[in-house]
Amino acid sequence: MTLSNQAKKALELFNSNIGKVISRANIIGHTKWAENTVDTYISKKWLNTILEAQGSDTYKVILEKQMTENEFDDLQTQVDQRVRA
Repeated sequence: MTLSNQAKKALELFNSNIGKVISRANIIGHTKWAENTVDTYISKKWLNTILEAQGSDTYKVILEKQMTENEFDDLQTQVDQRVRA
């Protein structure tokens, strides 16, 4: 599956900030996603896999290496990889 432009922007933001702290506002501004969308991704997909909470809507990007589009897509999707084919 191809990433949306917004998802590509999120991936770009995370990959370029490995080990750094970013804010919720950074994610919203970079992706142009609605606040509720970003909040949902943070809580259901990204927290403790890509981001580690630092407090006050700030997060450390905890990736060990840059994530590929396919890896990010697998994380983003709501459909289990085993049934997508």
